[in-house]
This record gives sequence, C-alpha cells and structure tokens, in this order.
Amino acid sequence: MSAMDAAQNDAEPAVEHPAEGNLAEGNAVEGNAATSGPTADDPRIPGVRVVADVETIKALSDPLRVTILRVVMDRGARGLRAWTAKELAAELGEPQTKLYRHLKTLEERGLLRVAETRLVSGIVEQRYAAGQTSLELSRDFLEREVAPDDQAAVFSAGIDSYRRHYLAAVAAGRVEFPADVDAAECYRRPLMMLGDVRMAPERASQFQAKLSELINEYLAEGECDEGVSLNVLISCYVDQDPAAQDPAAQGPAAAPGPEGGEGGPGRLRTAS
Repeated sequence: MSAMDAAQNDAEPAVEHPAEGNLAEGNAVEGNAATSGPTADDPRIPGVRVVADVETIKALSDPLRVTILRVVMDRGARGLRAWTAKELAAELGEPQTKLYRHLKTLEERGLLRVAETRLVSGIVEQRYAAGQTSLELSRDFLEREVAPDDQAAVFSAGIDSYRRHYLAAVAAGRVEFPADVDAAECYRRPLMMLGDVRMAPERASQFQAKLSELINEYLAEGECDEGVSLNVLISCYVDQDPAAQDPAAQGPAAAPGPEGGEGGPGRLRTAS
C-alpha cells in the first residue's frame, strides 16, 4: 500500500513553520507549553484501537510510520512527555524534514495527536502523543475489505519496523549475546526460528491457537514497571502454492535433523 495521497509532499512541513498572526486561543503561548489536545492520561484516549478502515490500513503500510508510531506509543505507555519532530528525527536517525508527511498522515488518521503546541523563537513547535496505547487489526475487516497486496504491505511494514529496531539496538550495544546464562536469565538471549514446518492441518491450527493463547496470556498481565523490554515479532502463514503443499514435487525427503528432526530442512534457528 502507498501512503495517503494527502501527505505526499515532503517539501511542505506540516508541523513547524514561522508563526503568522495569532494562533487560535489556547493553542500557544510564547515560551511556554500550552496543551492543545487531551493529555496522555485523558480517558478519551482509548487503550486499544481496533483498525477497521482502509485509510488507516494505508497509513500503517509504511515501515517508517510504523516505527514512529511504536516509539511514540512506547513513550506514552511509560508516562513520558510527548515527542517533537526534532526529537523523533534524532531518535530514529532520520532527517527531520522526512518525518513531516509521515507525522501528518498519522495525525490525520488519529493514530497520533498534537499534545502540546508552543512558540519557540517564532517557530510553532508541536509535540506528538499517541492516540492509543496499542493497535489491533480486525481480522474480519482484513478478509472482507482489504486486498491481499494491501494486507501484505501492512505485515511487511511491521516486519521491517522490527528489523529496524533490532539493528539499531545491536548497533548501540543494547543487545547481548551471552554464551552461558542460567535459566533465570535466559531472556537475555535473542531467540529466532526461520523456516518451513510441515504439519497436518489440525496441528497447524493447534500451533496458531497456542501462539494466540500465549500472546493473550502475557499481554493480559499488563506492563511491569521494573521489567525488561522484550521485543517480540510473531508471524506465520501458509504458502498456498500447490508445489509447496505437495511433498512429491519437492524431491526426496531430507534426512532427519539432529535431536529427533528438530533441525528440519531449510530452517534457521537459535539453539536451545
């Protein structure tokens, strides 16, 4: 999916520009922050937003927009002050001017909101907060109203955003690769499994159901103020290509992997 048509022009910043005349009453005070929208703990801001409209799906199809949204939602969940475009640019390592159209698109869809507006040396500065603490994509809506390519764009944006966060954390030295840790600290080891797993349809359904149960179980516990930040990406899909479903079309069966076949053909995973 492409970005929203109304936010294609990088050359027209949407949020920081020389002030012209007076701002609307209550929107800005020279040298002092003045709230122009609900505060982070305002009850009007929903905790979970269920996405069920095409334009918001389009807004979530860009990896940088998804990354911006994750960063802003994370700060809001921790009760910290909202971001300026300048602060976001520094955090993400992106040119400030590149963020303007993305911020505009996210604001238009209500995914971000302007929490503060003030004048700084004659320039209007706005701080952005999230319009929700988390997002859920309506499965029924995706199946009924969203084209497969558009669904794929949203999934791809999420994967790319995860990759971006991971590489940035590694580059900053914030990810450890310990060779030996005890069971109580095994969370410090990055975990990955990539590849195909051939299983009966009923087992595939059970596998997905268990993943969903696990996700719901841990999310239901809420945030732990003194906990670690565990970054998670969970994804699986079925390739409907007949050749992918027909073992005979794939040649002789591969020899079993070590430990009872856990290795499997074409898989890449971290050891236990």
